[in-house]
Amino acid sequence: MIKKNHILFILVSVVSFSCDKKELYIGDEFPRVRYIDIEPAWSPDGRWIAFYHNDSISSKCGIYLVRPDGTNLKQWHAGFAATPAWSPDGEWITFSEYSQIWKKKLNGDSLTQLTNKGKNFYPSWSYNNESIIFDGWDPDFSNLRIYSIFTIKKNGQDKASIKSEHADGDIRMPVWNDSTLIIYVRHSPLFHETEIFSFDISTQSDIRLTFNDSRDYYPKILNNKIAFISILPSNPFFTIWTMNINGSGLKQITFQESYACDWSPGGNKLVYTDTREVNGWLWIMDSNGGNKQQLTYDYHYY
Repeated sequence: MIKKNHILFILVSVVSFSCDKKELYIGDEFPRVRYIDIEPAWSPDGRWIAFYHNDSISSKCGIYLVRPDGTNLKQWHAGFAATPAWSPDGEWITFSEYSQIWKKKLNGDSLTQLTNKGKNFYPSWSYNNESIIFDGWDPDFSNLRIYSIFTIKKNGQDKASIKSEHADGDIRMPVWNDSTLIIYVRHSPLFHETEIFSFDISTQSDIRLTFNDSRDYYPKILNNKIAFISILPSNPFFTIWTMNINGSGLKQITFQESYACDWSPGGNKLVYTDTREVNGWLWIMDSNGGNKQQLTYDYHYY
């Protein structure tokens, strides 16, 4: 029996990650998959990869750091702290824990809680290192428990709504491209699909980027290229795709069970989770899907 010590909300469904069982199931119709090291984030200087590790021992769950060559693996923050995101200067990592947004210095100092109301997830830093965007719902902004996009200063002040809830459903997983453009996913329970959009803050205009009638999540953008994961109607597991910032050039990168990824600073590599039942750890590959190499193993974890 899975003990529900920790809950991670993925838009597919509510699924349980616990520190005594390292598999995740998404309904009986899906194959058995394994999520041990997930949600990687590559540091701006390319020297570190941060990720969440799900362990059989509670004290070993948390955000870890590892070099891109697999060395210097270490626990950086203990606890169920999801979706790490680096500041552009590389000095801070933000994450979501207990449904709130936090930040902490790379050296482990200055743990700071930035939000304290509602539920808040998926932080992303602004291009100028001054603000953080995230998705969430806040009773001060709306009585509806529908997720919207918010921004907050890096000191925790001046929380504001950038894009309010949409009639079709939740707005989730925002990532900042530049001073005006945000990439996000819109989840529509009515149509059982999640598609990727761009939103221009200056013009308040949306552009739909994916039209595959599937479920697309975890967009990551670099140099006007977007990487994301998708479950197609004909395929029962996530795979990684890339496209241009305008939605053109759609390309499937992986053809087996794969989960949330991130770009290397130069854009020539992707780090991701191989979620096959026999794996579950981080891998690095070329941005075209070639030259796959396993990055993390079970060493120092159990």
